[in-house]
Amino acid sequence: MSIQLSIIEFMEKLIKLHGSLHQLAKKKTDVIKVGDIETLTQLMKDEQKHVKAIEMLNGKLVGICEEAAPGRTLTEFINSLDEKDRSQLIELQKQLTGEAKKLKEVNDLNQELLEQSLQYIWLNLDLFSGDILSLQYSKSLTNQEESPSASIFESKA
Repeated sequence: MSIQLSIIEFMEKLIKLHGSLHQLAKKKTDVIKVGDIETLTQLMKDEQKHVKAIEMLNGKLVGICEEAAPGRTLTEFINSLDEKDRSQLIELQKQLTGEAKKLKEVNDLNQELLEQSLQYIWLNLDLFSGDILSLQYSKSLTNQEESPSASIFESKA
């Protein structure tokens, strides 16, 4: 198999993995909205598997490019190819970049949703702990009212 075909094969696999990761991220958005922690945990495990596979493929792709053209980047290698292979690899590179952008957008949305969820939780915790403090404060005021105590204004003249 030629180096160009190997690179094409790896890039196509990367595009598929990024697309699959994008679908997982979209599912994660829905799961975050409903607050299903168990499903969210499973989706995050699946995402980790995808990320590891992407890292492995990237490593192999870099290795192939380094072997074919030491010291050059993938883009430099692509530009050195004939027109047919170059145009095909440039198209794959655009697809991969597009998938990565879509994934980033969904991940940014998910991060924002998670931050809002955490703010909501902290707000509720603050309100709840505020209720406890006010109950304790009210109780101590009630106890003070019930106990007879002399005021400094009730002293004999």
